[in-house]
Amino acid sequence: MSDPPPDEGSSAHMSRLATAVPEYAGSAPHGARRPGPRGVDDVDDVFGIEVNDDVISLSGDLDAHTAPRLDEAVNDLVRAGKQRIVLEMSEVGFVDSSGLRSMIRARNEGGDRDVVIQSPSNATMRLLEITGMTDHFVIEPAS
Repeated sequence: MSDPPPDEGSSAHMSRLATAVPEYAGSAPHGARRPGPRGVDDVDDVFGIEVNDDVISLSGDLDAHTAPRLDEAVNDLVRAGKQRIVLEMSEVGFVDSSGLRSMIRARNEGGDRDVVIQSPSNATMRLLEITGMTDHFVIEPAS
């Protein structure tokens, strides 16, 4: 027979919660794995972000689980005084409303700035068109 679940508020219960609650920016606490999409053990296995000067290169899915990492990268560039931010998105396969919010936030955080969407996928372009956001970004198609 298995042990009964720990009482709510107990240290065992809180410890169990600490490893179950995802931490979206940075690595998971105490070696716990962050949940990913169905069939994926860890969201870091399907999302990548790399910052080089004013270019943020993204890969994978930009969604509710990964958008906070984009927000952090944008905050770093804003604090560094960047007036132009490039989102290189050739390796992004999917963007949901949380990802779109982060893209818009990149433009508006700390004052208006140019945000370049570089090499957007067809799905990303379709999202920008449907939402009427193509005029709010500088779009640089893949060459």
